[in-house]
Amino acid sequence: GTSCEFYVFELDQKGMPTKLPHDNAGCCDAAPADRGENLRRDICMALEQMEVYPHSSRHEAGPGQNEIDFISASPINAADNLVTFKNTVKSVSERDGLYASFMPKPLPDRSGSSLQITISCTHNGRDVFSSRDGSLSLLADRMIGGITDCLPAMTMFFNGITNSYSRLQAIDGMKKVCWSSQNINVPLRLKKGGLVIRTPDNTCNPYFAIGLIINACLDGIKRALNAPKPVESCDSIDGAAIPEDLREAADAAENSVFIKESFDERTLKYMLEKKRLMCEEFEQAQNKEIYETVKYFFAL
Repeated sequence: GTSCEFYVFELDQKGMPTKLPHDNAGCCDAAPADRGENLRRDICMALEQMEVYPHSSRHEAGPGQNEIDFISASPINAADNLVTFKNTVKSVSERDGLYASFMPKPLPDRSGSSLQITISCTHNGRDVFSSRDGSLSLLADRMIGGITDCLPAMTMFFNGITNSYSRLQAIDGMKKVCWSSQNINVPLRLKKGGLVIRTPDNTCNPYFAIGLIINACLDGIKRALNAPKPVESCDSIDGAAIPEDLREAADAAENSVFIKESFDERTLKYMLEKKRLMCEEFEQAQNKEIYETVKYFFAL
């Protein structure tokens, strides 16, 4: 299942997108402060007509920021649903005279937008990620061990543009590889019925992202990797570093045996070339914010 965040902005008199948020509401605010309620309802109704079923929707922390969660589905269907969802959000927003943006951090001083991916798993009819005494099952331990071990190498595929790292680096809990069963903002969160991967954003190819998560879980089982000790708060995080920028993420992917086993050589080489070209353009830009606005805001 996925939980997708996005911003909604006003259009100018010529119908061009601006960076003026649709409202100034905060997390879980209600109308009239939340002016996105009708838009979210229209989006959800349009999705249901296409047999894509949202689980819930709400206003998020940023001004004009919204979130829609989906019920669980098979991996391919979950990726299909996300692609359909993003196109629907864009179309319904335009119809309502608004502009929806899936850019990871369109407003430098406001919350970024994530794409949280939740995986669930059963073995012999039992939920792998749930236990009565709170301890991890052996499979859950191995799967979390696999994801945490592979997460730095997967980051390029979860966070695909330079702007992605403005979001990640703005959150202290997202700078290190770790997991928790507490409701804190860290890369992996274990909750009843599933494991939430919180680092991805909407620049990812959902087919690649979900496929890599499954591969990492299987890799953890195959290599009998143990999950690191869970953290109880963002003040007690100790683990490997998440790549700080896209160039570092590309290097981590290139040097990973896991990534090389997940992609054919030609595809991986092509993707690395494209990502490093993005880095060069960004590094040469005199005004980084204007560059990212022109490059990504009107396209994502």
